[in-house]
Amino acid sequence: MLRNLAMHIYPRSNGEWRRSVAHIKCRLSQFTGKRVVSVAVDTSTERLATVARAFGDSGIDFREVFNDQSQEMVSFPWLMQQCIDDTDAITLYCHSKGCTHTQNQSSHLWLDAMASACLDYPEMVEFIMRKKHVAGAFRSNMAIGTSKAQWHFAGTWWWVRNSALHSREWQRSDPEFWGAESYPGVHFQRHDSACLFFDHAETSHLYNIAFWQTEIGPAYKKWRSNLDALKIVPACRKPPNHELFTQWTR
Repeated sequence: MLRNLAMHIYPRSNGEWRRSVAHIKCRLSQFTGKRVVSVAVDTSTERLATVARAFGDSGIDFREVFNDQSQEMVSFPWLMQQCIDDTDAITLYCHSKGCTHTQNQSSHLWLDAMASACLDYPEMVEFIMRKKHVAGAFRSNMAIGTSKAQWHFAGTWWWVRNSALHSREWQRSDPEFWGAESYPGVHFQRHDSACLFFDHAETSHLYNIAFWQTEIGPAYKKWRSNLDALKIVPACRKPPNHELFTQWTR
């Protein structure tokens, strides 16, 4: 089963986007299909060439777009278009979570957890994706904004099985800046999905740093311990995690 990467990066000059790139780089070898990355630029950002250098020799097809109020949706249709025809593949859609946050550390811990859940156990993901249409971390039973989708993966890192999506009206999405986050719920029912880590998530909790220390950190530690007990080795032994994530999941 081929694995595609479809990623949106908003490379704010604060440099926080580099952690998302580092998470992908240390697990890049598992992407055996398409590798496409959009880089949304404006007066507050680095340029595509800087992002490309951060990835190094990665075989990625980059596209520069102008950042506007649609945020990720400025490039989401193009990213999906590049990957959808590979019907024997699964595709990871992700973005540079936390790139606009310098004060709220919860966004950075959120990134670390999603990267680990979606990318550290590729064999487990592949097994799940042979049974389900879509999978990700932090599945929520709440609607986003005005979306008719009744569930979503909070944080917008998710895998989709191309063959399941290709047979649908896959171009359809909510015409809002959160359209990539609601997209799985627009096309699939909750029972078509699998949660890789921390089910029944609520976005308000995920922005609460105390909740990370008391609830998510211990849950992640237990999750990893269970996998370690099965002798399942993570793809990235030394991920670029935030110091608080390391401390609270140790």
